[in-house]
Amino acid sequence: MAYARLQYARKHFPRPRTAAHHAILVLHHAVRAALPQGVGPMRSSSASAAVLALRVLLGRSDPRVRVTSRRLSLPSAGRQPVASLAAGLADGRGVRAGAEDPK
Repeated sequence: MAYARLQYARKHFPRPRTAAHHAILVLHHAVRAALPQGVGPMRSSSASAAVLALRVLLGRSDPRVRVTSRRLSLPSAGRQPVASLAAGLADGRGVRAGAEDPK
């Protein structure tokens, strides 16, 4: 979640505000990692999560990204690539479902 917040700041805020947001995120996760979290079965996992977030925020580790099936995939054999679909529409040829790209 820390990396997503950093990405949001980079996209929506000017550089000085992004730098301040980054510093606040680092400070927040440093405090979470340093505070005692309990003992034994009552121990929270937030300290270890904060350490992982710190590693990502400081560039020591890559962010964990979940791969989902909803992501776009490359066109498979028998399907027209998007560029050829757009070219066919621009030329006025139209596009049929399952039509091969004319060469």
